[in-house]
Amino acid sequence: MKKLAWIVLGGVLLLTLLAAMLFGAYLVFGLPDDLGRVTINGQVLNLHGAHAGHWLLASLIVFVGLLVLMVVVPAVLLLALIVPLTLAALGMLAGAVLTGLVLSPLILLGWWLWKRSRKPDTIPA
Repeated sequence: MKKLAWIVLGGVLLLTLLAAMLFGAYLVFGLPDDLGRVTINGQVLNLHGAHAGHWLLASLIVFVGLLVLMVVVPAVLLLALIVPLTLAALGMLAGAVLTGLVLSPLILLGWWLWKRSRKPDTIPA
């Protein structure tokens, strides 16, 4: 459990570091207005004027998005699915145990009456 906590803490610290780098790149380079020119299926995309800072900014955005997906999606699945299902299973188990405790006198009485009503086993002579 400790190892998982360290992994999550490391992921959060890495996310924080990447977000700080993203913010710093935004402050230094700003958002790109004019980039170069790329044509995809007849559609023209201008990409001229992009330099290393803009590519750094774009790659950091992708990395932060991926890290958020790696941290947030499992946490949401854990909290939204696993915890309620575990609590429901524990509730059903507790209900079964308590039902057995409440009905135990009747179960014992039924077993005793069933044993009493059977014919005794005899050994043939």
